[in-house]
Amino acid sequence: MDDNKPKASSTVSKTTIIDSSRIAERAKSHDSKIIHHNGLNLERRFSNFRMRNHGHHSMSTHTDNTTPVTVTQPLKPMRYVCHFNVPVSLRKSRLLSRQNANIKQWMIGKRQFNENPKEGIRWLVDNNLIQNTPEHVATFLFHETGLSKRAIGDYLGEKDDSHIEVLKHFAHMFDFFSTDIVEALRRYLFTFLLPGEAQKIDRIMEAFAQRYYECNPDVYANAEVCFILSFAIIMLNTSLHNKSARFGGPFTYEKFVSSLNEAILRQHMPDINLIKNIYDNIKNNELKLPEDDIDLSNVSAKIKEGNSTIIKEGWLWKQGGRVRQWRRRWFVITDGCLFYYESRTEVDNPRGIISLIDVGVREIEDDRTKPFCFELFPLTGEKVKTTKPILGEIGKATEGHHTVYRMSASSEDERKDWIRALRIGSQNELPKQRSS
Repeated sequence: MDDNKPKASSTVSKTTIIDSSRIAERAKSHDSKIIHHNGLNLERRFSNFRMRNHGHHSMSTHTDNTTPVTVTQPLKPMRYVCHFNVPVSLRKSRLLSRQNANIKQWMIGKRQFNENPKEGIRWLVDNNLIQNTPEHVATFLFHETGLSKRAIGDYLGEKDDSHIEVLKHFAHMFDFFSTDIVEALRRYLFTFLLPGEAQKIDRIMEAFAQRYYECNPDVYANAEVCFILSFAIIMLNTSLHNKSARFGGPFTYEKFVSSLNEAILRQHMPDINLIKNIYDNIKNNELKLPEDDIDLSNVSAKIKEGNSTIIKEGWLWKQGGRVRQWRRRWFVITDGCLFYYESRTEVDNPRGIISLIDVGVREIEDDRTKPFCFELFPLTGEKVKTTKPILGEIGKATEGHHTVYRMSASSEDERKDWIRALRIGSQNELPKQRSS
């Protein structure tokens, strides 16, 4: 967290990079699902695009004879145009719901969503935590912290009518006015992980293309051209920046233009200067998909904005990992994470973010220099999942290596209070009413 650290609508190029072989392997595996699953298919899709253009395809998500809901059908009278015009009732629905709901219920609902998006949304609706409308579900997916980006992508890509309505409202929460298509795509793809299924990717990218064209109708001929360009950008990015997934060698500028010429009708071909800008943009600045499944940095932004429910905050002493030195840090428990800072005023620049999922907490014997000690330990695996910023490198972070995290409180009561709060934060204990 630097001030330049991207939020939900920031550019993907500045997303957190976890320097870990295990995380890199998972990211590589996910990339391969997208690239190999779609890499060769993308070239086939260009031939499909030609057929679709010449055949005046309408970007429908169904193939039967019923009257389907499509991504490109206009929304019913919109109550908002882009994310900063979402009505107060929607923008504040999460906060108002939280004020009247048990924190535990929110955490259960979000965990259920992360494990099974459909069941999670149903559970949240049944427990009156969100309203069962496309607008409110889309707002929940767009604004809520602590959600799995993979789960969001899977949910948005579903083919039934209710999910398509949510997808359209989700796309309409982006302000793409006067924004370059590459930068718009970076922002869009930062908010979720593309699913591995080709049809889901099609629907998600169609929603992006439709929204982008609505915001910039004078730049490209139609939404279909934006759709083709968005896939071409992904192909170009893969070809230029992923050596293991190159098919037919890296795209040269000439090959990129040739591919577009084959896919887009001549009268709809974008200006050559726009195409050159797209190519140079991707060549010089890789489009990176988010690597963290749960966007911890966005939680930090919500803390700064005051839009996150804080279970507990205060000063603790923390013991270092490699160097067993005690340092005083300001800690905040919120959204299933434990943040720590050098001072309570620097909430936009955490020194570390500890995920409380599958983490236990217990009292331990006092250190010879620090009393009232307790520690976090992993319930599964060997390490506590942690993200730490790399000092001096904006937007980059590394994975922590702690097998336990040891802290020291100021008193026995404070130790018990922190242990209770951490168990609530990790969903291992119901919150208890304080005695008056």
